[in-house]
Amino acid sequence: MNTVSIPLHSNTKAVTDKPKGWPFLRLGFRPFYVASALTAALWAPLWVALFLGAVTVTPAVPALWWHAHEMLFGFAIAVIIGFLMTAGQNWTGQATPRGPLLGALALLWF
Repeated sequence: MNTVSIPLHSNTKAVTDKPKGWPFLRLGFRPFYVASALTAALWAPLWVALFLGAVTVTPAVPALWWHAHEMLFGFAIAVIIGFLMTAGQNWTGQATPRGPLLGALALLWF
């Protein structure tokens, strides 16, 4: 009877390159989570001011719809994108955008 040995660990060391570029753009969640926090911090008070009549701007849509749109497509989408860019790398083993490409995607979201 042949015995099969299953390696529980590898004796070889993983080659790790020193990370390059700006740390903010090394992982997908970083720019998008910061963007979602800034969106919530900036748009929510503006909506309250519009809703209470402190700011007199006539938007194309009612203030309540504008608020729902900004929170859904601004805040929530940034959180979801950040989560999926981080989790997707773990789930699939594929590299997600980093560096300038990630920065370009964040600017596209803005």
